[in-house]
Amino acid sequence: MKVRCNNCMAVFDEPEIIYNEKSNTEACPHCGKIGCLMDLTDEEAQSDENRLNELAAHFDSIESRRKLIEEFGKSHTSYMGINNHGEQVTLSISEDGIIERVWQDDHRVRVEEYDKEGYHVGESYDGRWTEDPMPIPDGSPLDKEVELSDAQLQRNDDIYAAVTKMCRVLTENNEQEFNMSIVGPIADYAAMLLTREGNKVRFPSVVQDTAGHIYIENYYDDGEVQAI
Repeated sequence: MKVRCNNCMAVFDEPEIIYNEKSNTEACPHCGKIGCLMDLTDEEAQSDENRLNELAAHFDSIESRRKLIEEFGKSHTSYMGINNHGEQVTLSISEDGIIERVWQDDHRVRVEEYDKEGYHVGESYDGRWTEDPMPIPDGSPLDKEVELSDAQLQRNDDIYAAVTKMCRVLTENNEQEFNMSIVGPIADYAAMLLTREGNKVRFPSVVQDTAGHIYIENYYDDGEVQAI
C-alpha cells in the first residue's frame, strides 16, 4: 500500500514507515514528522500517477514544469519514461527544480536543468551510453517509478531489525528505539566493510550510476553508483 505524508507530501510504501513501539507512533521516513501519514487507496495512487503523466506530456511548457515542481517536488523520487521525441528520460523533481536526463539516439546523455520557477537554466552532457537504458513499460510519456519489490523491502527490514538489535545489545538497553538516522548509516557501513572483504551483501536499493541510469541493485555496490 502507498502512504502519503501530509507534512512533506512524500509518497512511499507502507513498510518504509518508522514505527516506535514504545510510544506506538508512526513517523515519515523522509521528514520524521509524526501523525501526518495517510494511506492511499489504489484509486488515489493511480490518480497521482495519471496527474504526473498528464503534466509530463507537456514538459516543454513552463507551466507544466512549474506544476510538476509544485505537486511532486517533495516526492523524493526519480521517475523514468519516454518523452515526446521517443527518447528515454529520467526526471529528478525537487522543490529546487528539475533535472532531466535524456538518452539521445546518438548515444549521448544530455542533462537539462530547470530552476524552481521552471525556467531552463543549463544544459550539459554526461558521457555516452553504450547499452540500452532500462526498458520502460508501455504507456505514457512518464511511466512507473523504480521501486523495490515486497521481498526486497522485507530483506531490508530484516537488516534494519538486526542492526537495531545490535544497538540494544551495545547500549544494554532493550528499550532502545528504532532510529533510521542511526540504523541506516550503521547498516551501510557494515555492508561496505563486508563487501571490501570479498563478501556479497544482499542489500537491495535503487541506485543511479554515473551515466544517470536508474535501476535496482540487489547486492551492495561499493563502486560508482549513488543510492536514491
